[in-house]
Amino acid sequence: MSAAGPPRRGGVRVVTLNLWGGYHPLRQQVIGRMRPGGERPAAWTARQAALAAGLRALRPDLVAFQEALWTDELDQAVELLGPGYHVARQARREADGAGASVASRWPLGRVHEIDLHVTPRAQPEFPCVTLVAEVLAPEPVGPLLLADHDPGHTFTPDNPLLLQGTWPQELGRRIDYVMVRCRGHGPSLDIAACERIFDQPVDGVWATDHFGVVADLTVPPRTPSVAG
Repeated sequence: MSAAGPPRRGGVRVVTLNLWGGYHPLRQQVIGRMRPGGERPAAWTARQAALAAGLRALRPDLVAFQEALWTDELDQAVELLGPGYHVARQARREADGAGASVASRWPLGRVHEIDLHVTPRAQPEFPCVTLVAEVLAPEPVGPLLLADHDPGHTFTPDNPLLLQGTWPQELGRRIDYVMVRCRGHGPSLDIAACERIFDQPVDGVWATDHFGVVADLTVPPRTPSVAG
């Protein structure tokens, strides 16, 4: 298991990805779900191998996972990323342990959970939150706030796990984003590159039913001061 290595200098690579929890394909248009404490099905294990290989090749500095499993037997974020990350996890999760988890190659400070049950559309039994973590990155990159909530379409029938699985009538939507806060003279970090990830199978295995997003952010030039 390889370590993540030191963070990038003068920039940060951010990944957001829905891991699809314990779901796995059984056969066409039939989806299985792994039980907490049960055996790991081969199809689920194959998905995890594809996810781990892709994430370790990307070497992100900050990661926002949705539907990540965290139980007494399994911490999916840690297993996929390997050593070298600080991880914070949503406390209230689904029955199988699925929820939001964030990871950083810099230490984390305060972590907050913001309850999003603000309208009748939010089902009371669903642990709908935004997980906000303070990232203690040094200047000029940080400090940062990383918020995790449950380019191109990332939830799309181009992915057979979606078309043949739990959302067969889905037409495609942009629901996964990397957002950068702006200040008076533009963004606090410049977006140098942004693209979809896990949008192709690996040796015939689709890693998850969502495509993810990776963004490379860099420190912008300093705004010149104006003498008054």
